Amino acid sequence: MLTVFKKFGYSAESSASAGEKLELIIINNPDGSPRWVCPTKAKKPYFLKFYNISGLKSTLFAIACKVIFFVGLQRMLFKTSTIYLKRIAKDTPIDFIQDNWAIFTGTPGPNNKMLLYHTANSHSYFFKIANTPKAAQLITNECDSLKKLIGLHMSEFTIPRTRQVSGHVLQQEDLSAGGLRSNTLTEYHLNALNELCSKTAYDVALEQTGLLSHSMDTLNNLSDDRLPKGLIKKLKTLAGLIRIKNIRQCLSHGDFTPWNMYINKGMLSIYDWELAGDMPLGFDTFHFIIQKEILINRKPWTKIKQEITQVAATQAFSHWIGEQKATWTEYLKLYLLINTTKYLEIYSTQEIWHTQVEWLLNTWNDAISDVLQPELTNRKLLILDTFDHMANKRYATIKFTKNEPEKLSENADIDMCFEKNNLDDTISFYKNHSLVSRVSVIKKSFMATVNIFIKDGSVLCLDLIWKFKRKGTVFMQASEVLERAVKNDFGIKCMHEHDEARFIGLFYGLNNKLIPARYRPRMTSLRHTGNLIDIVLYKSSIQGKVRPDRLLGILSGQKANDGFAWILNHIEYLLDAVKEVILSKGMTITFSGVDGAGKSTVIEQTRQIIEKRLRKRVVVLRHRPSVLPILSVWTKGKAKAEQDAVNSLPRQGNNKNALSSAIRFAYYYTDYLFGQFYVYFKYIRRGFVVIYDRYYFDFINDGKRSNIELPQHITRFGYNFLMKPDLNFFLYATPDIILERKQELDEDAIIDLTSRYKTLFEHLDKQGYRRRYYAVENIILGRTINYIIQKTILRAAS
Repeated sequence: MLTVFKKFGYSAESSASAGEKLELIIINNPDGSPRWVCPTKAKKPYFLKFYNISGLKSTLFAIACKVIFFVGLQRMLFKTSTIYLKRIAKDTPIDFIQDNWAIFTGTPGPNNKMLLYHTANSHSYFFKIANTPKAAQLITNECDSLKKLIGLHMSEFTIPRTRQVSGHVLQQEDLSAGGLRSNTLTEYHLNALNELCSKTAYDVALEQTGLLSHSMDTLNNLSDDRLPKGLIKKLKTLAGLIRIKNIRQCLSHGDFTPWNMYINKGMLSIYDWELAGDMPLGFDTFHFIIQKEILINRKPWTKIKQEITQVAATQAFSHWIGEQKATWTEYLKLYLLINTTKYLEIYSTQEIWHTQVEWLLNTWNDAISDVLQPELTNRKLLILDTFDHMANKRYATIKFTKNEPEKLSENADIDMCFEKNNLDDTISFYKNHSLVSRVSVIKKSFMATVNIFIKDGSVLCLDLIWKFKRKGTVFMQASEVLERAVKNDFGIKCMHEHDEARFIGLFYGLNNKLIPARYRPRMTSLRHTGNLIDIVLYKSSIQGKVRPDRLLGILSGQKANDGFAWILNHIEYLLDAVKEVILSKGMTITFSGVDGAGKSTVIEQTRQIIEKRLRKRVVVLRHRPSVLPILSVWTKGKAKAEQDAVNSLPRQGNNKNALSSAIRFAYYYTDYLFGQFYVYFKYIRRGFVVIYDRYYFDFINDGKRSNIELPQHITRFGYNFLMKPDLNFFLYATPDIILERKQELDEDAIIDLTSRYKTLFEHLDKQGYRRRYYAVENIILGRTINYIIQKTILRAAS
């Protein structure tokens, strides 16, 4: 605090000496450094001149301050300090000590300036005092910009009268008297921007501006580890994708935000022109909307983009662009590239980041992912954004790829050791992300599984672990894993090789499974640690399998598994098991089609993708629940009956008897009626995906296949009492393609059955909005699988 007054030609001491006594009110930043300073004798809280009063919280704070000063309680309710000033310069730049004033110490960084508000004899001024060479350059730039504006005779907005006191001090009149701030882009703002455009706009080749080359040079020279690596990578990609040759530029304010202007007497008054310069069209418009929505309203990019889209659709914005071929989205890309790159360079020089930096970085990151969508897949962008979001948090990925993170396999998930207190913030990050349609969270006592359903139909799954447990046994200390985490070449924090090897050995060992061959070489890192459990893991890994009883014997003696901790761990395990039964919900998928439609291949590939991509356990059932065996078991025995069923061709039964058919149908219907509850509680309630290879629809459309001859309305009526599967796919193809695959049906039968199934599925699909019935032409396998997986993911996300 004492150093603040040196800029004004005074020395300040905290103890009495030959000097002038001054009592101060000091309001600090969150880190304890002084933010606002004013004399205790001030009649009003003049430090509010530096405060942007916008929302309810800031309004209440401002009212409280005004009341406190009005009743004279500022000495009691604010922190005060006494200093003794001594003039050390004959001519001080600003003589204000005896008057009413307030000081704002400024934002730390290369552009740091102090602001002094001084009012005396009915005159009020702001003084900017540069604390760095860069800040002094900005002051000079502001003077030059204001001179240019004066020469342009602007009529839609006013600017402050200015005097450059010295190379590092700028004096400006106070424009706030009687003025109001607006957080909305009003007609006054648009009129001002329109005048700036009409009087200063010109067309220029983008290459001539140097904007892209300057941005790339800046990005290539950034070396601060705190900066998000994914964001820098995306900005470089964005710079390479901007291909417009000619743009329109005009004089830009550079920091066109609500806190730099007032609406006064039907006109906008704009100050703080230090960042002014020629910029692409729309720069100030984008900046106003984005900055105020992030810093004032805390809105995510999805909401911000809606407002930008509305403004960009106005006649005013179209008029600015004129006959330019570049659309507003191209100008938005330029803004995001230029502005984000500029601030990354500024932040890299700031020793301490304020909270708002993280807000800004997260939103800019999301915005850039949004505009890059056509070029990079949503999943790749979201993976980059994930690690940028985690960058300044404590985490350690588990068994993570050695390659660039965005090159992670489509079916791979992300497992990481994670601090539990960051969970809510991380979930909120995904829920507000522009690329995400839905987030599903399954939370347990030791971890959370986060399934992120992305708008393009892909999925990203994360396991966030804050306690390493297997059932009721803690097998590693998460705090130690986080402490030892190391960064790889791409800035991703990974488990230390000892921790990773230990995790692999313990995970597979406690689950009584063989260690996969690809992981066994990693176990050699435990050879010389001297840790008992590491010795056991290393020696056992040579055979590939670790004895779980040996591991449990060692772990049970550790503090995390002893006494009351043992009881608590097992209670948590029990509660997790109960919660899984109650909250987990699987789904049922059926596949129908004539023989030769390709069901078996489609089912197998669908099963594999669901297991890998959705991380769901899958069980495949043939035709029905099979709680009751096939009828021939009662006469032939199980082995013989099953063998005959495999060897026999479909639709070869010759049963024409109505009574026999009714008995057969009643038997199989009983299996469906009661077996559905067995399947529901054994699989669906435990989160499985149940896939039926054929389903009850065969009884409706193709009873002959089961040697049943009954009227369709009877079998169709029975469907009303069954649980309806979530997704139902009827696979079909033209008769010639079917017959190429299998010659089990004639052409007429194929055409007839296909028509019946399509009609049935169309009718059923209209009945239930939560259950879907799709007829899918299965000619190109890849296209069929993509369609089915897309529908499955949408269903899982609903």
